[in-house]
Amino acid sequence: MVYLKLIRIWNVLFIGVFQVLLRWGLILPLLTAHGIEPVMTTVQFAILVVATMSIAASGNAINDYFDVRCDSINRPDTQIVDKIIDRKVAILIHVVLSLIGVFYIYRLHSAKRLMHLCLLPYQ
Repeated sequence: MVYLKLIRIWNVLFIGVFQVLLRWGLILPLLTAHGIEPVMTTVQFAILVVATMSIAASGNAINDYFDVRCDSINRPDTQIVDKIIDRKVAILIHVVLSLIGVFYIYRLHSAKRLMHLCLLPYQ
């Protein structure tokens, strides 16, 4: 549970929910109304959402890592890093979540590049 507080899980989930609502509530209806096919498939969009949420969570972890001194003065009762979680663990969480996000973005980019190559006319 403490790790979920470190990455601010509710903020990260809000980011994901907002992306989903934006896609299905605004973007897809607008594209459909104008007869335009979406560029991303649902699976590719899900990969994008997971990558975004991972990078946001890693940013929250590294923020708490670097704000230890400020948090010890301004909010000592809610401080997580150095009181509950070791600084090395916070950095490890940041690195792992960043790598997950970058990996999924790379996979998404590779899939899109491969799709574009398949659509090129044969010469």
